[in-house]
Amino acid sequence: MRYLVDTGVWLRAFDKTDRHHGDVTLALKKLREQGHSFRIAPQIAAEFWCVCTRPSSSRGGYGLPPSGAAYRLAFIERQAEMIAEPESTYAAWKQLVAELKISGVKVHDARLAAIIVCAKLDGIVTLNPGDFRRFSEIAVVEPSMVVASGN
Repeated sequence: MRYLVDTGVWLRAFDKTDRHHGDVTLALKKLREQGHSFRIAPQIAAEFWCVCTRPSSSRGGYGLPPSGAAYRLAFIERQAEMIAEPESTYAAWKQLVAELKISGVKVHDARLAAIIVCAKLDGIVTLNPGDFRRFSEIAVVEPSMVVASGN
C-alpha cells in the first residue's frame, strides 16, 4: 500500500526524547519491510519546516536553523516520494469540508484527505487517527497499532 505520512510522524522520527519516537521509527521500518511505500505532499513538507524552524519557546517549535530543517527534510525525501498535488484536490477538499461541515484547524486534515483520494493513495500514517476516521475511503494507520500487531 502507498501511504501519505503525516507531519507529526516525521517530526517524532527525529526527536528521540518524544514518547512516540520508538513507535514511529519501528512502525515505519515494519511497514517498509511489509512492502508498503511512503509519500509526502508539499503541505506536509511546509508544516514540517514550520515546526522545525519555529522557536523552541513557541508552541511545539524545535528551534532549528533553516539548515537543520533542510537536512531533515532531505532525509524524508529519501524515505518518501514527493507527490504533486493533483488538480482535482481543491474541488475534492471543498466538497469534503462542505459535506462534513468541517471547520477550524480540521480543514487542513480534510485537505490531506483530498490529496490522498485524488492521488489515489491508500491511506495515511498518523499519530492522530481521529482526525482522519471520518474519511471512510482512507486507511488510517497509527504507529502504535503497527508495533502492537507484532507483524
